[in-house]
Amino acid sequence: RQIAHANRELEQANAELDSFVYLASHDLKSPMRGIRQLADWLEQDMAENLSNDARRYLELIHSRIGRLQDLLDALLDFSRIGRNAMVLTTVDVLEEVRRTVALQDLPEAWTFEVNGERLAARTDKNLLFVIVANLVRNAVKHHDREVGHLQLSVAGDVDDWTLTVTDDGPGIPRQMQARVFEMFQTLKAKDVVEGSGMGLAIVSKAVARLDGSVRVESDPTKRRGSRFVVRFPLVVREAHAPES
Repeated sequence: RQIAHANRELEQANAELDSFVYLASHDLKSPMRGIRQLADWLEQDMAENLSNDARRYLELIHSRIGRLQDLLDALLDFSRIGRNAMVLTTVDVLEEVRRTVALQDLPEAWTFEVNGERLAARTDKNLLFVIVANLVRNAVKHHDREVGHLQLSVAGDVDDWTLTVTDDGPGIPRQMQARVFEMFQTLKAKDVVEGSGMGLAIVSKAVARLDGSVRVESDPTKRRGSRFVVRFPLVVREAHAPES
């Protein structure tokens, strides 16, 4: 009974946190748009009289506003995973993975490979899309070369199926692997790699919502690349669908 009570309290706390994050990030969007507009007006009105330093400062303002906008968007995505009810349908997961990759705005120099088994799973298509899309974007964003290769594979088991996403990037040091799924975590400073540090946190939360698990395998001291292994049940429990 104590464990059940603690679980209910934890679920309530998580729901309250999701609501706070959603409302805060949503309400901050309006003043952020106002700040961006003011910076634009200032640049237009003083275009002929701006010094080089002033232009550089305005560029920094636009850059910081853009970064904060991306962070607010990521926070909204993160909170929606817990707020929106799931819609469970039976899908061909290999085709869903292929469709998601095809819909991404990816560098032309990159090559992508999607293969594996054709299998049916009862899951939420939107959450599956979020997981695959963020894993692909994460691999591209944190690659250290202009040309890269990404492989996605699907394999089934008796009760589960596995999505494996393998890249040929710089890899993730072992001491950082447990932290990459936390909010706001990036391996490099945000001035070096533009990003909210939310992509893999969103993946982790969406995977948990689908009763799955995710881990990363990487050892930069031996070889390049990282492998993200995501395991899902073939049938997501209906009891998790009507969360509000």
